[in-house]
Amino acid sequence: MKTMPPRSSHISQDRAAIIPPRVQAEMAKRMQQTLPANLQYYQRSGGYVPPHIQQQMAQHMQQTLPANLKQYIGPYMQQRVATQYLTPEASLVAQSTPHPLSEHQISHDLTHLSERHELPGMTVSPTISPQTSKPQDEVQPSGPAEPYDFITNPPSPPKTSFLDVFHETSLPKLLGILGGGFVVCLLLIVILHSFLSTSFDLSPFLSVLQDQQELIHLTSEVVQNPSEQAALPPTYNNFIATTQATVTSSQNQLINYLLLNKQKINPKDISLKELTTTDSQLLAAVTSNTFPSTFQSIMTTELNTYRADIRFAYNQTTGKNGHIELLNEYKQTGLLLKQLNEANSAVN
Repeated sequence: MKTMPPRSSHISQDRAAIIPPRVQAEMAKRMQQTLPANLQYYQRSGGYVPPHIQQQMAQHMQQTLPANLKQYIGPYMQQRVATQYLTPEASLVAQSTPHPLSEHQISHDLTHLSERHELPGMTVSPTISPQTSKPQDEVQPSGPAEPYDFITNPPSPPKTSFLDVFHETSLPKLLGILGGGFVVCLLLIVILHSFLSTSFDLSPFLSVLQDQQELIHLTSEVVQNPSEQAALPPTYNNFIATTQATVTSSQNQLINYLLLNKQKINPKDISLKELTTTDSQLLAAVTSNTFPSTFQSIMTTELNTYRADIRFAYNQTTGKNGHIELLNEYKQTGLLLKQLNEANSAVN
């Protein structure tokens, strides 16, 4: 009976052989550059490497590496590929040789090893070679054919619908989710409404309208009351006519501006603030022959109040058209004060 020479000593020597770091780096670099993608996957995985893959890697290295690196193929395969994942007997298949092994030699070695050492998980079955048509031994693993099938063909995750999530969620948690969603929607509506709607403060404009109404009333009383008209010097006639026309026009323009901004004006909102007091002072001034000075004092106070209210409304509003309207009224008030002082100077 022919006995095969022992090979375990070669494997032990390869595992104990020292590969210089520069040689390891050069071999790893060449393997990365030339090794096919399917073989690179097994080289980087760090897991089980089938024997036929080890054989392909060894043959590839034998064909591509330069002569000075081929002497390290055996140690490289034992230390970097087949060190921890194969039994000593099975690793003989992956050991590199100067020439590629034939199928007949691989089958012969595996048959011999199974008879002597009883390789675990391996069975030998006869096959017919397509070239020689002679029965040969074919190694078939007892486990699955492809150990990485769970990576290349992962199972599809189970499909879940909204109704499944709805049924699996507890009632208190579901109510909390719905309540939180309602609060978030409500906050979004409030924020959106605040952005879309422009805030408008009407109170400063009402003060301006009230001042205008008082100026129109005071000048109209002088024109309609003969005693007051007689007691006032003629130099004030131009001032009274200009005040009535200017302030009435300004009031109409300001009301139109507010209506364009969807602000409703109630006539009661612009009623006279100090009608009884000013009228009583003017009537008493007619009797005491102090009407010109009293009229001068009252009109100066009213115009200054009117001007201050215009300035306040201008600072409170942000609309461009509102700024233009109030600025024109402020300038007109300054002209009226100037005309009032000139009428008083002409008397004195």
